Amino acid sequence: MKRGYNMDLNITVGQRLKLLRSENLWTLEQFASKVGISTSTYGGYERGYRSPSLDNLVEIAQFYGVSSDYILGISNDREPKKVDGNMCEYLEKDDLEWNGVPISEEEIKPIKDILKLIAKNKQYSK
Repeated sequence: MKRGYNMDLNITVGQRLKLLRSENLWTLEQFASKVGISTSTYGGYERGYRSPSLDNLVEIAQFYGVSSDYILGISNDREPKKVDGNMCEYLEKDDLEWNGVPISEEEIKPIKDILKLIAKNKQYSK
């Protein structure tokens, strides 16, 4: 797989950036000045002979309101993923793992029990 390509869509980072910019009806110069990147640098991103730094990628993704995975062609989902903070719901998932090691429901149960106890103690201490 070539760097910057999505296997399913065969779309480059540059193509995604150009698409996002044109959807907003901005010229290359307008967008580059909005995010504080030189026109030649951003043009290089779109043409594929430059790659954005991690900082620039994050800034561009935030500016467009899309995920960096979308820009990179890893995902077709434009929406940045939001982590659900409800551990109760998260721990009900079937495919939990720790650093790539699958964790069974039986192994998760003691963790759930401890978290339930912590939550219960906090409720009573209010």
